[in-house]
Amino acid sequence: MKFKDIFKSKYVGMKQEAISEQFTDFDLKMQKGYKYLSNQEYNKVVEIWISIWNELMDYMEKDNIKTFKMFDKIYNGSQFVSNWVNDFEDCLYNILSNSKDIEVLDAYGNIRIKLNEQIQNFTHLEDKLTTENAKRAIAETYFLLGNVKKGEELFEIYLSEDPKWGWGWIGWSDQYWLCERENANYIKAEDLLLKALAVPDLDDRDCAEDRLLELYSESDQDEKLKSLEHRLNERNSRKI
Repeated sequence: MKFKDIFKSKYVGMKQEAISEQFTDFDLKMQKGYKYLSNQEYNKVVEIWISIWNELMDYMEKDNIKTFKMFDKIYNGSQFVSNWVNDFEDCLYNILSNSKDIEVLDAYGNIRIKLNEQIQNFTHLEDKLTTENAKRAIAETYFLLGNVKKGEELFEIYLSEDPKWGWGWIGWSDQYWLCERENANYIKAEDLLLKALAVPDLDDRDCAEDRLLELYSESDQDEKLKSLEHRLNERNSRKI
């Protein structure tokens, strides 16, 4: 593979350093996956990336590597592992969100759930965002699989543990309209966002407010849209 064909999140504008010899094949497989990804050959991406994900899990467990950042120092690859994991996760989501085939949903949904469960074993306390994204992805996947009860249960657990998690509320609400436009339940989605905004010191409050504005706009609730816009404008003007 030529250097110009390497898909990397490191060494931008710089000459690439040598990859750790024991992980040369690992890096090559990762790069092949990116080549498939650029061609939208998602099945091939998952096939090759799940194999190196399993290799990664085995190595980190065997050598007691606690975080992806620690592994990166040993690996010294073309990609930061945490970035590659995000790309893998996104690939699985694209497959799931664009398929109605039960077998496809079941196979790739279970891969996505297991991937995100394992991700949480290798994040440190400071990496709250990665943990939150993994939790949200698991609950979201159950909705995609049609197991709404399990998805609801997980969001309820997560938000009882951390009610200030703004994107948790947003992700839960999204399942009822943004991810289900043909059968949107705007009432349920609105209720969840309003519950979020009632939480004192909600994280990413502005994002929840923007999502509610978007919901009102898409559902043609003009009076609520104007009312919320007015309240937000008044609040923001007082801050100036």
